[in-house]
Amino acid sequence: MKRNTVLIVLFLSMLASVYAQEKLAVLDNLFSDYKIDEGIKQANQDLSSASRSKEKAEILWRIARFYNQAGFLEEQGSGDEDKALSLYESGLEAADKAIAADPGNGLGYFWRAGNVGRIATINGIMDSLSKAKPMRDDLLKVVELDPDFVDSYFVLGQMYEQVPGGLMFGDKVWAVSYGYYTLALYKEQIQKQDVGFFRYDYNIQLARHLYARGWSLKKRLKEWEDIKSDYNKASSPNEKARAYEAQVKPTMDDKEEALTIISDVFNKLEGQQSSLNIDQQAYAKEARMLLKEWS
Repeated sequence: MKRNTVLIVLFLSMLASVYAQEKLAVLDNLFSDYKIDEGIKQANQDLSSASRSKEKAEILWRIARFYNQAGFLEEQGSGDEDKALSLYESGLEAADKAIAADPGNGLGYFWRAGNVGRIATINGIMDSLSKAKPMRDDLLKVVELDPDFVDSYFVLGQMYEQVPGGLMFGDKVWAVSYGYYTLALYKEQIQKQDVGFFRYDYNIQLARHLYARGWSLKKRLKEWEDIKSDYNKASSPNEKARAYEAQVKPTMDDKEEALTIISDVFNKLEGQQSSLNIDQQAYAKEARMLLKEWS
């Protein structure tokens, strides 16, 4: 009798787990289809019936992601920064709750960093600088918990390029390596699964990092030896990521390579305008702008 009871409990537990995964898949599909309002409503309904902390965390970071997307679309559409700010703050609240529910889930930290970053951008340069280190620490926590999560390296690259050096932590050399690593890790992962469409923002960001650094080929080849040494001494995924340029021997100036990358993205997307989704349209627009600016 006891054995039968155990089997029933295990079976019910498996059913609950499958059901929870199905609900999360519905939320992910709503996000992919840009059905933000519907997604937030469904997520809150799911949250009200969730009993386990880990399940709540999975729903909460998705709510944070919905609000982040909603704020971005508001900025790009109406340009209403006050409304966008309110959406990002709701996303930040959800991310904090996700971390509290499950501190071992890296995506709570990632979407906290994402919403904090957008809030800081709207509030201006001083707020951006004051929030840079907490954002970086959240992203490094994501790398620690999930070394294969591509977007953590993507955003770290942006931060190291844009944050000033000196008293702050900015480092354009590390930014370039993060850019190369992001793209390499992404290409490795898409060979194993169907991603729907190619994320050209990774290519675009690598080009931005290279253009911002602006080294000549001579300097690149000289510094490359030191970068290789750092890569060989690296003992953690993050240390390898920030020296990953060691895996790509330079063949041209930084700005020349940046322009080559952007030209390739532009040529691939420009002829597909009628079939591009919202993200791809944004990639094409950015590539067109940079091509004009850098040519």
